[in-house]
Amino acid sequence: DENNKDKDENNKDKDENNKDKNNENENNKDENKEKLIGFNLIETADVVIFMGDMNYRIRGNRKIVDSLLLQNMHEVLYNNDQLVWSMRNKLTLNGFTEPPLHFRPTYKFDVNSDVYDSGLKKRIPAWTDRILYV
Repeated sequence: DENNKDKDENNKDKDENNKDKNNENENNKDENKEKLIGFNLIETADVVIFMGDMNYRIRGNRKIVDSLLLQNMHEVLYNNDQLVWSMRNKLTLNGFTEPPLHFRPTYKFDVNSDVYDSGLKKRIPAWTDRILYV
């Protein structure tokens, strides 16, 4: 009986310690969030470059986008690009600039060809690899 009481007390102590650690971790997370809320990367650096495969697409269906590509209607494609639209509407990456896209969409070609995805998925061409800067 005495051994069981000791085990119970040890388990209670462990539970209390775990609760304290969990509360401490939650408090640290809250403090970090508060610090990040007031953090403005653009104001704290001389140059910020943001680049990567951002997966933004051209708004429209494949048939329309293919037609615009055939007619070299680059301006229409560009103005329907999701990233361009999001930035114009200040929904994402406020303050960043993207160099002009003076080339056709680079996503998604059939392997070793200049034919846009002719597979089952027939993915809509897009500019997915992007570079933005401040």
